[in-house]
Amino acid sequence: MESMEVETNVDLKERGFSENAKPHHVVAEPDGSHWYATLIGANTILKFNQENEIVDRLDDFEVPGLLSLDPEKDVLYAGRSMSAVNPPKSLGMIDRSTMEVEQRVNTFFPRPHPLAVRPNGDYAFIASLATNQLIGMNTETRETKLTRLEGRTQTPVQFAATPDGSRLIAGGQKTGQLLVFDATDAPALSVIDTLTVGKEPWHPVIGRQSGQAYVPNKMSHSVS
Repeated sequence: MESMEVETNVDLKERGFSENAKPHHVVAEPDGSHWYATLIGANTILKFNQENEIVDRLDDFEVPGLLSLDPEKDVLYAGRSMSAVNPPKSLGMIDRSTMEVEQRVNTFFPRPHPLAVRPNGDYAFIASLATNQLIGMNTETRETKLTRLEGRTQTPVQFAATPDGSRLIAGGQKTGQLLVFDATDAPALSVIDTLTVGKEPWHPVIGRQSGQAYVPNKMSHSVS
């Protein structure tokens, strides 16, 4: 990170995957012991060690998209790829030690993609690309709550949570708006503000120390 130079390229073709593996999203354990990658084209989620060796894998998870680590439990959450036209309507809960699916939580809505877990791990959230619907889930009881948004279809691409977990933000790809959600009544969510940012805001991030939000606007070639 200090030199901003590429240290290693992990070639999946050298590890037995085709040119259609389509690696999409990566998350890493806080201590760096392992990292995980979704392969859309291979319907696979890989687990790597610090030496970038594949130490485990889940091979039967259809079109995996975004990932999120539970900070308190040994669970990896997996949504579905936005490139899939009709993926399963479910959120995967995967045991990180065994790489086996603990549960496929039914979302009931199509194309579940944007995904986040609150920093204390008590609630997880996922939303639909196709409809203005989101669910929050108690990660202990697995209780879920559906939230419906009014107005135009937003197509939120990804969530980001504030350090205290009280707010979530998501960019509406079709509206160019940044949605600000109140998550204090989780698993329910409510929109408390909308900001016009740019065309197709995708993956926002929030600084853990500063609380500053950064929103890349794909088709405006800008960052808000």
